[in-house]
Amino acid sequence: MNELFQFIPPSKGACGLEDYAKHLASMCSGHNDARNHRHFLSAETSGSMINLPCFNQMERQQTVVLHYSGYGYSKRGAPLWLVRFMRLFRGKHAGMPWITMFHEVAASGPVYTSAFWTRPLQLWVARCLQQLSDAVFTNCSMNMDILREASAKVAGDIRLIPVFSNFGEPATLVPVRDRQSQLVIFTSNFGGRNPTGEFWQGVVQAVAQHHVAKVVLIGRPLSRLPELPFPVMNAGFLETGQVSEMLGQSRFGYAFFGPKLLGKSGIFAAFAAHGVIPLIPVGDAHLPDGLTARTHYLRSCDDSTALELDALQAGLLTWYRHHDLKSTADIYLAAADRLQRKNRL
Repeated sequence: MNELFQFIPPSKGACGLEDYAKHLASMCSGHNDARNHRHFLSAETSGSMINLPCFNQMERQQTVVLHYSGYGYSKRGAPLWLVRFMRLFRGKHAGMPWITMFHEVAASGPVYTSAFWTRPLQLWVARCLQQLSDAVFTNCSMNMDILREASAKVAGDIRLIPVFSNFGEPATLVPVRDRQSQLVIFTSNFGGRNPTGEFWQGVVQAVAQHHVAKVVLIGRPLSRLPELPFPVMNAGFLETGQVSEMLGQSRFGYAFFGPKLLGKSGIFAAFAAHGVIPLIPVGDAHLPDGLTARTHYLRSCDDSTALELDALQAGLLTWYRHHDLKSTADIYLAAADRLQRKNRL
């Protein structure tokens, strides 16, 4: 059986990327911890990673998966040491296939920010990792475009796989019409700060347009709330099962974290997996990663009372099931098997 050996960046707390690797490992190994290979990779541990005994013992059955996020491996988002490590590793374990999943590629920003000046180096690292990899995956169209910018000659070899839900995937769902008319907002996207007045104006508009009775905040409680024409419940931090239960009872979720990044958003994936209708503060009828208004999400200008929301829920689930946990695991394992067979020729 082909096994995935996953490298992930060090983490000091809750990390969506670590959860992604954990769920992927469990699905691929059938919850067998003996085959659940995940290792934190850093500049300090990279030397010992090359010489792990399991590589010499099981090289013919393993495929390496590098989960890449530049800022996870380096303060400035350009881990030059990772390129050196990968070259050394691939030289020593030439028969072991390597898949790189780009969860993030390179940052951008105004000329007065460090992201502006470090972007060329971040793109160089991305180009090197692509060229050293046997297969390249990423999670959203924006990242795919950046990878093509970094290394156009491998543009046709990038596989797009939006992320799956880290909060579970219920086997059965309550129809939208039978759910509470409440809107879920995850506060993790605020970065510990209180949201702006402009943000709340968007929420007020969404609540009025879609006849929401209550807003539920999940995550770090906000220290200050403005006066709002609807009740707000601070649910605080919840266990994974509690989040899943809350989503399963809710009709809407507020997806405000950037229309180009929805494919890489674990929160948006959780909305989709639980049949929660995303309300997105955009005017666009079509968004990247195959998302269409009134089929997969609603805008503030859409009239939800005139729509069949259960049909919209079904459309969203159809979009999600192409990259749910099982489908994603199948994609990784199929790629690993193909690369293993190619290496044996």
